[in-house]
Amino acid sequence: MLNFQMEQVLSAIEGSGGIMSNVARKLNCTWDTAKAYCLKWDETKQALVNEQETILDIAENTLVDKIKEGDEQSAKWYLSKKGKQRGYGDSLAIEGGIQIVYADKDDERL
Repeated sequence: MLNFQMEQVLSAIEGSGGIMSNVARKLNCTWDTAKAYCLKWDETKQALVNEQETILDIAENTLVDKIKEGDEQSAKWYLSKKGKQRGYGDSLAIEGGIQIVYADKDDERL
């Protein structure tokens, strides 16, 4: 039976992107075992969250960089997700003048 120490799990989480299969590969164990150890200690739980948030920040920075470069598709996608308070969002126009607007369930207009 595997018996990892907290420091080993923290080391495996670092640089994993918060992806459990990456943690498992670094620990040389199964996905389920890696998850169990990641959730075992408060420190490893927080490290996993921090790793996931770091990757989210990187993705957002990449998107912002593309928008600054003038990438229209990235700008449209960003507006559809983050610009709803300014009237942007996903919608579908159907013949006959009907328009269906997709909104998040937390949209204040609902």
